[in-house]
Amino acid sequence: LDENGERHRLYLTAFLDAKSGVLVGWNITETVDSQSTILALRHGIRRFGIPKAVYFDNGREFVTHDVGGKGHRRRKSDDDKIEPPTILKRLGIEMHNAIVRNAKAKPIERTFRTVKEQFSRLFSGFCGGTILEKPESLKRRIKEGKIPQDYEIREVLEEWIDGDFNLQPYGGSERKYKNMSRLDVWNNEIREVRKASEDELNLMLMRSTRVQKIKRNGVYITVCGERIWYMHPEQTILHLDEEVYVRYDPADLKSVRIYNTEDRLLYIWDCADVLLVDYITAQQQDIADAQQIARHSKKFVRDMAKGLTAGLTNEQKITMLDIKVRKAHSAKSENFHIHMPKNIVPVRADEELPEQQKAAAGMERECVV
Repeated sequence: LDENGERHRLYLTAFLDAKSGVLVGWNITETVDSQSTILALRHGIRRFGIPKAVYFDNGREFVTHDVGGKGHRRRKSDDDKIEPPTILKRLGIEMHNAIVRNAKAKPIERTFRTVKEQFSRLFSGFCGGTILEKPESLKRRIKEGKIPQDYEIREVLEEWIDGDFNLQPYGGSERKYKNMSRLDVWNNEIREVRKASEDELNLMLMRSTRVQKIKRNGVYITVCGERIWYMHPEQTILHLDEEVYVRYDPADLKSVRIYNTEDRLLYIWDCADVLLVDYITAQQQDIADAQQIARHSKKFVRDMAKGLTAGLTNEQKITMLDIKVRKAHSAKSENFHIHMPKNIVPVRADEELPEQQKAAAGMERECVV
């Protein structure tokens, strides 16, 4: 259930370290799309650093023009089109795609099966991956409202992944790692990590439009099928019909960055219609899965839980899910420690502000002094 009591399914997008089998980053979403892929990648980068390469499925949520390119979906007609640099290119990450229609080419599928068997089945809302796995009691549970809420899944999943899954024995083929956990393999074998500051990472993970011409209304991005326009009263008129592309952050649509076809930053423009700002900010939950709202609700939920369980005995309070979560939480606090190597390579976006923004920043500094 979401915060409005509406039923829906949740999907997991995750990145797996190919050598150790550690789940480095993930995102839970209601809709499998490219933005969930970016959020999962960002989560993994913040925890373990920027990877050298990624191995993707051929689904549209992975193979899209501004994330890594079209991969196997690319056509000959696309060769003549001018495309902005992808997110993976900005980060210096190589993209490899799985062989089409080959289930054995997707090793992460085994991990998702483990998640289903060891984690998902513990919840009363488990509906199975097929009709054969669907519990007979699910219909009754739904009718009685005995299914979990979003925030429960999000909080417990994080504890289970780092406190249980990532600490499980290494299951790969290299014998020298026998009797080591997945995390131990990562900590022992990592030699170099590429990292970026928070601001630089945000800049490199921005979404991009395709190349477009500046119109009288300015430039636009498309969100949920609707065009949102951005402009500057003077610059828009002076640069009509110039070819540019737009970079934007789906969680903050008040302004965008305008680039020419040579990937040079030209302008930073604000939303053309201030009346849209309240509407835009209200939609962040659809784009970023309401993770911030879930954190703010944590204290309230705990207080409510204490009242609901006050009359129960200790034996009644403990369930299989409780046992697994408590064990994972204890193991995580004691054993989950990511060891970063001494050799850390900084990664930067290497962009300069346009002249008008430089001047504005200089004036602001003078005012502060």
